[in-house]
Amino acid sequence: MVPAHQQQRHRDLGKDRPGVPVHLRQRLDADIRQRVAPSGEPAPDQMPEPPAQPPHPVRGRDLLEEGRAGLGEPAGAERLTEPAVDGLGPLGDPPGGADEGEVTQEVGVERGEAPPGPVLLPGPGASWAAASSTTTPPRHCPLTASPTRYVANQRQTEQEAMSTHIDQLEAVIARDRSKVLDWSDKAVQPAWYGRSIAEVAKARPKLDELSTPMMTLDRRAIDENLLTMSRWCAQAGLSQAPHGKTTMAPALWRDQLLAGCWAITVANEPQLRVARGAGVPRVIVANLFLRPGGLAWLAGELAADPGFEFMCWVDSAEAVQLMDAALSAAGAQQRVHVLVEVGNSHARTGVRSLDGALRVADAVVSAPTLALAGVAGFEGSVAHEIDAKAIADVDGFLTRMVELHRRLLDRYEVRDAVLSAGGSAFFDRVAAILGPEDGTRGPVHTRIVLRSGAYIVHDDGYYRTATPHARGSGPAFRSAMHVWARVISMPEPGIAYLDAGKRDLPFDQGLPELQVMRRTGPDCATTTHPLVGHELFDTSDQHAHVRVPAGSPLRVGDVVRLGLSHPCTAFDKWSLIPVLDDASAETPVVIDLVRTYF
Repeated sequence: MVPAHQQQRHRDLGKDRPGVPVHLRQRLDADIRQRVAPSGEPAPDQMPEPPAQPPHPVRGRDLLEEGRAGLGEPAGAERLTEPAVDGLGPLGDPPGGADEGEVTQEVGVERGEAPPGPVLLPGPGASWAAASSTTTPPRHCPLTASPTRYVANQRQTEQEAMSTHIDQLEAVIARDRSKVLDWSDKAVQPAWYGRSIAEVAKARPKLDELSTPMMTLDRRAIDENLLTMSRWCAQAGLSQAPHGKTTMAPALWRDQLLAGCWAITVANEPQLRVARGAGVPRVIVANLFLRPGGLAWLAGELAADPGFEFMCWVDSAEAVQLMDAALSAAGAQQRVHVLVEVGNSHARTGVRSLDGALRVADAVVSAPTLALAGVAGFEGSVAHEIDAKAIADVDGFLTRMVELHRRLLDRYEVRDAVLSAGGSAFFDRVAAILGPEDGTRGPVHTRIVLRSGAYIVHDDGYYRTATPHARGSGPAFRSAMHVWARVISMPEPGIAYLDAGKRDLPFDQGLPELQVMRRTGPDCATTTHPLVGHELFDTSDQHAHVRVPAGSPLRVGDVVRLGLSHPCTAFDKWSLIPVLDDASAETPVVIDLVRTYF
């Protein structure tokens, strides 16, 4: 519940922020109405008000003031000093009200004491410093309080208190929106030189005014995908830590956190530095992190900001020793949380056997600078097709993760252990196999963390066929990314060439598809026509090669919309991406620009 005296603060989190989608701001008000009893008094089962957050780090305050100044907001706004509230976020309760947002734990006798009332999925900002959900108990000291009740209390606190670190992320985005644009980004039009992203977005330029090639995002589809995944994960009892490597776009990470995601996942140290610099409050590195200089930097970040939470993988005693030595040499003040990674033969990193995983866990427990916090794996590494055998292999891999997790229940050094998997092809199997482990078994509570990241933009290629929905299981998403290219030559019958190539288009998981043609006449009127039977069969550096069927409406000068395959290798080709209100509208307009950091 949001205390009455903090309701205005809650509304301010989404009000008058040009980068926050309208539906997210509306969900903030709906969340307030849902959390306040009709009489205006706290609900009977309400937890005590969480403590105020500690002072924001100096860097975060400076960025916040700079970002607000860039948008014309007065410095020193009162919102910064008020207690942070509502970690659940506007989409933390999925559409449909409290009944759909509440995921009641069906706890059997073997899972220990049932939490007092329904447990809601956490939102982006817990009481990060004062009541972290992964608080490490003293080493070798048994937990004296009921871990189930402890975690239930912690998760409710998470729902009621949004970390001020979300303000830091907002400030970084606001600062970027205030920067002057110039020739250094290929998406920037000459008419935009000397203007900021915020000014361009306010002007709402039309799609037809943009140069080609041009990658765009579809805001309407993104919003639908965020809503759909938030609802599905809530119903499945999963926490989300979407893989940020997909977009490397802090503005989209912000949207995911506001949609109720628990953390953002990245793949390596450079990506971690982007997430940390952008102000993401909880980051998972889904990989091993061994560079001594990087670990020394991490130790400093954890010491400087008690609200920053971090975890990464280990898969060998050697890796544990390297991490411990580097952190000890750096004088680390806080233990780094690590998860034992489960692997598969000839399939990337990860421990290959149960005995080997137990030895790694022993090494972690013996390392003074590390804390054993869970088990992780990537089920997509064991499957190369989408068929019955692949699903059986994935289920077997996930079952091995569960077996290891259960063997470590009395070894974990955190109260809320993490069991994490999930690419974007088999996350339904993650829910089916790992989902039942959510709750309390033995001395700790288990949080199931899903790392699927492509859902936010989906695609018109690989994931369209690989997503669980294509198998009749899981939610349906819509592609929210396209590249617009111009027909520049039709030198012979049946062949056309576009002005987009490998520098602009993903090509590692299938080539783009032609979807729609747009033609602007001398009177500036635009006509559209669906394209059927056209095949983009090859790309060179700056050209796409297209087979054109007889009777095609295509002409030199027409602009075509390309559906793309594989978001990860689409975003990395564009440092700034225009966001359209609706790519399928008769006259799409640019309502924002999203910056990426690859």
